[in-house]
Amino acid sequence: MGCLIKKLLIVGFGSMGKRHTRLIREYYPHIELKVLTRTLLDKGSYEEENLGFYTSINEALEFKPDAAII
Repeated sequence: MGCLIKKLLIVGFGSMGKRHTRLIREYYPHIELKVLTRTLLDKGSYEEENLGFYTSINEALEFKPDAAII
């Protein structure tokens, strides 16, 4: 049986947000993953991994995630 979550939103991109991102990429590479953050200062190499970043809740909701990790 496949995973029911196809789109996931990570809220916050501090140390825990980065950890969640890394683990989800590792264990569930098929999930489309986006991040909601106040600032885009510390995106680092995540841009190269096609990880989308949002700075407003309205933009993030337009992504229509199946679930969110806060």
